[in-house]
Amino acid sequence: QREAGMSVLNIKKSVLKQPSLLQYSVDSSLRPKLQFFVDELKIPPEFVGKIIVSAPALMGLSLSKNLRPKAKSIIMMCSMTSREVGSIVATSPQVFLLSQKNIESTLEFISSELALTYSRELGEMLLSAPRILLQSLDSSLSMKINRLRYVFKSKKTANEVFKA
Repeated sequence: QREAGMSVLNIKKSVLKQPSLLQYSVDSSLRPKLQFFVDELKIPPEFVGKIIVSAPALMGLSLSKNLRPKAKSIIMMCSMTSREVGSIVATSPQVFLLSQKNIESTLEFISSELALTYSRELGEMLLSAPRILLQSLDSSLSMKINRLRYVFKSKKTANEVFKA
């Protein structure tokens, strides 16, 4: 309760959404994840409780096989800092519920389709609209990019608009 800055009501909400929270070891499972959010991703402790209430399933994911690799992928693919990835998790925690493969393929798709020159451009996009990762490639992102191309008449013009 104290470490995540959660009220009893928020703990109740989280457990009702994700009853398996009651099965996890506080010392070997939950506390290391809280430390990861605060120490590695630099998320202020007062926001960690909000993350848990919003996406309690995150606490059931493996730190070494899931959470850290996702953070590292985003850092590498988008030229971002740990703190910037933390701001994405703080504002859109559902992003970390996606599979690493899904995150990476979406980032690759966006970069390729928009012909981004620098990985940091992708990072800037994520910082301003992290929920873009939650869009499906086939039915949402691809369709929207193609519609923008049609509206702007060429891939080059659409890319210039995206970079502006």
